[in-house]
Amino acid sequence: MMDLPCDYATVDVYSTVGFQKNITKDVRKFNIDEDGVLQQYEARNWHQDDVELWDPAVIETVEDLHGDGEDAISLDGDTFPYAKEEYPFLFVKFYTSNCPNCDDFAPTWEALGEIVTDTSMHMVDDFMEEKGMDYYHYSDEEYEQAVNVMAPVLVTRLDCGAYPD
Repeated sequence: MMDLPCDYATVDVYSTVGFQKNITKDVRKFNIDEDGVLQQYEARNWHQDDVELWDPAVIETVEDLHGDGEDAISLDGDTFPYAKEEYPFLFVKFYTSNCPNCDDFAPTWEALGEIVTDTSMHMVDDFMEEKGMDYYHYSDEEYEQAVNVMAPVLVTRLDCGAYPD
């Protein structure tokens, strides 16, 4: 942690849904100096309004982004533990179907999934080209495994309304 290129590190949680639930009950925020020495406690900014809830550069709809398949994989109560075990880096969007902010954020999240998938595929393609490997020598399953090995990141989503546990 001392290798962070910043003056202090913080952990913070922001409720995009707007409900005043105690989402930070187990999160404590402390400033530390460059030597890691605890500094004065600074309280949470409850009225923070400068947070972008989605990327305005993503102009496609979720349906448009799903045209070539889903890149942000839907998880359920059974697949979530499996995904946590299999992938060292798991990005999960927890949402509910009746949340307008979740709906607004959906295209941005799907775009992230596409970026991760496309980047992984380019890494595999570049590697195969560099090694002079034949694209048709491997099955689709072997290619997908290579993509997962090159970038072991999975972008997912989980409907908390359908799977509250």
